[in-house]
Amino acid sequence: MRVLHVGKFYPPHPGGIERCSADLCAALTTRGVATALLAHAEPGTRRIERSDHGGIDVTLAPCHGLALHTPVSPGFPRLLQKTIGRFKPDLLHLHVPNPAVFSALLIPAARKLPWVVHWHADIPLDTRKRSLRLAYRIYRPWEQALLGRASSVIATSQPYLDTSEALKPWRAKTTVIPLGIAPVDRAGLDDAASRTDVPSSPQPSPASGRESKEHSPQPSALSPALFT
Repeated sequence: MRVLHVGKFYPPHPGGIERCSADLCAALTTRGVATALLAHAEPGTRRIERSDHGGIDVTLAPCHGLALHTPVSPGFPRLLQKTIGRFKPDLLHLHVPNPAVFSALLIPAARKLPWVVHWHADIPLDTRKRSLRLAYRIYRPWEQALLGRASSVIATSQPYLDTSEALKPWRAKTTVIPLGIAPVDRAGLDDAASRTDVPSSPQPSPASGRESKEHSPQPSALSPALFT
């Protein structure tokens, strides 16, 4: 199985999509899944960046800046097409919200592949930003076309799936897989705690939840397993 993830940015750029896609790629790689990720370089970057991150084939597209929190990257569709041709994935794993993934709708090589859409968040329509609400009128048809074309959709919680208006028409093909946290290096934490006033084994607070494998998405249950 060869899986190409299409994200927004890539760590160390901060963000939930960024951390989740990177952790998922790393976990899939350790399970023998050939994994690549296409995202955007830091805003202001004018060239393509390619690297190998622990076996993950990472390609970052030039990003000229941000508009309404969205990377401005006119060359992204062509780079997606080239990456598909070079990496030859069996599956596209598309992380949204992220308008860059809409380019898959226009690329014949992408349309020949099955898609998993990883739904990280709805567009917040209760925002006071009128520009964002107006932009969603353009965004929504593309969003719905993407969901309609997807073979499977991943939502991150059952309540979220139940209340998402965007996902409402697609609940039958949506699987709930909660977000997780990569394993913690407890030896490193204990060493750091020994040099600070922080307890080495802090008790979880109600806000942070509890540490449990049941709260972490098992990577083997994500992209490849949805089609086996």
